[in-house]
Amino acid sequence: KTWICEAAVSRNAGSSGHPLGRVRLTADPTVQGLIIPQGCVLEPSVDGESKCQMTVKSERSGDVSLRAEFISEDERDEGSLSPLVKWTFSIKNPVVTVTAEALTKIYGQDDPLLTYTFSPSDRFIPFSGALKREEGENTGVYEIGPGTLSATGYDIHFIPATLTIEKARAFIQAAGYSGVYDGQLHGVSASATGVFGEDLGHLLELGETFKDVPGGTSAWKFRGDANYLADEDLNVPVIIFPREITITAD
Repeated sequence: KTWICEAAVSRNAGSSGHPLGRVRLTADPTVQGLIIPQGCVLEPSVDGESKCQMTVKSERSGDVSLRAEFISEDERDEGSLSPLVKWTFSIKNPVVTVTAEALTKIYGQDDPLLTYTFSPSDRFIPFSGALKREEGENTGVYEIGPGTLSATGYDIHFIPATLTIEKARAFIQAAGYSGVYDGQLHGVSASATGVFGEDLGHLLELGETFKDVPGGTSAWKFRGDANYLADEDLNVPVIIFPREITITAD
């Protein structure tokens, strides 16, 4: 950030001519990143006044008091000091807009990398840190926030997004029956296992059972829950074959 400082020096009332010399600035306290020129040479202005300008630069925000010192080049004039003048340097960083990308995963999977785009995108911006999402592993929608993301020399305007965790499909093993009539009831045998190896058999409903030839069509249903999709198979064959009878005559 750059400021233009103007210094004006005039002789006491009753004196003629313009003061000659130079003006230099000093800072109190010294602020890191404050650049003050060596000084400026006075040039005659109007009404016996001489003026000059200096460019002051600061790379940081902060408060500082500046004092101007007049160094005379005319033996008729004595040097002088101005009172301290407090300046507030307020430097605003440029703004980069960061937009989180909406993401999806299946229950039980690892999180995908939380990614983002930024604008303006036609310049190098030194990002560091990473986005962070709301905690939780059950199905649902979780907001993605800025986390520790920062950009050196920039202020971030952040636009959040969401990570959606969708229901998983349980691992279901099911089979019908095929065998010879034995007078017992037969139907579907099945098991259900979750993504972490947990037993989900309590969510299974098995269909009709059969005892007599020829059997029939049974089914199974998986009810699902907050984290698992429902599933079903309504056409599971249960086949019962006739038993051969051996007759022995005396």
